[in-house]
Amino acid sequence: MELHEFNMHLINELADKYGKVLLKDVDRIMRDCYFNDTATLVNEPQGEDNDEEYQLIKEVWCEQWSVGDSGDSFEGRLYAKIKDGVWLMLPFAM
Repeated sequence: MELHEFNMHLINELADKYGKVLLKDVDRIMRDCYFNDTATLVNEPQGEDNDEEYQLIKEVWCEQWSVGDSGDSFEGRLYAKIKDGVWLMLPFAM
């Protein structure tokens, strides 16, 4: 299964279970963070609270690190809390 197709399947399953507002929130997060890899579900976030909230997603955490020599490129993972014990992990690169 192609990466985009896999990710959309997972996100649509979440939207079916938790509502279409979740789909809008996740779409916005994906666009904001330059999402670039496989979305997965995890039990807890890593990193730090990012002080972001969306319509349904009220907690977003971020872990990131610098890549390259110039220090202006980053990779990492965003964690969007779907419910207690269910977080959507979204890898990104900027």
